[in-house]
Amino acid sequence: MFERSQQYKLLKNARRKNVHIKINPLGYLTLELKNGNKRYLKAKFEDIHFTHGKQSTKVRVKPQSDKKDWLIHLEHQDAQDLKIKSKKLKMTLKV
Repeated sequence: MFERSQQYKLLKNARRKNVHIKINPLGYLTLELKNGNKRYLKAKFEDIHFTHGKQSTKVRVKPQSDKKDWLIHLEHQDAQDLKIKSKKLKMTLKV
């Protein structure tokens, strides 16, 4: 199985405009924020939580390390897309 990669637009006055997310078939997501300085975060599927808001969906990501959680705001459709892709890969891991 191959790693999937997707770029999403960030909302809510983000200093960075986009987040690049790689979905690894072994059960991990890697988030990369680009804009001058690159920032990376690796997390397990089960450490990602979605909260549907009025204008956007909050995506809270708990990293593998002891770093602080990341909170990003995505458009509802982008958050749904990310949720579906990670669930599909999670289901294939159980088989």
